Amino acid sequence: MRKVWQYAAIVYLIAIFVLSSIPGLTPPPLGFGWQDKVYHFAEYAVLSFLLFIAFFNSKKESWRKKAHLLTVIVAVAYAASDEIHQSFVTHRNGDFWDWVADGAGAITVQLIAYLVVKLSKGKCPASLSQP
Repeated sequence: MRKVWQYAAIVYLIAIFVLSSIPGLTPPPLGFGWQDKVYHFAEYAVLSFLLFIAFFNSKKESWRKKAHLLTVIVAVAYAASDEIHQSFVTHRNGDFWDWVADGAGAITVQLIAYLVVKLSKGKCPASLSQP
């Protein structure tokens, strides 16, 4: 089960890269001006969840102990690299505020995950952790 979460995180990272490589790709409109920030927030909230579960269930104890920090570092760094990547794609651009929304999504999920882990006395909820 441990590897499933690692593979899920890797597949999601690849999906972000592939979607960012499509010239002019825009998500469906939500009806307000800063809707793209909502999409960025959600996209990296999901990534944060997947990375956290992968790190928290790792065989490496150091990764388990620092799962929240590692998740934020990887997600925020990947978001930065994705914005840089988009600046080289036709009809796309890298945007600082998109990166901020990405980071906010990743950090928000980690704050929630931290509270969940603390409330469950240092264990990930049973449905997500390796026995």
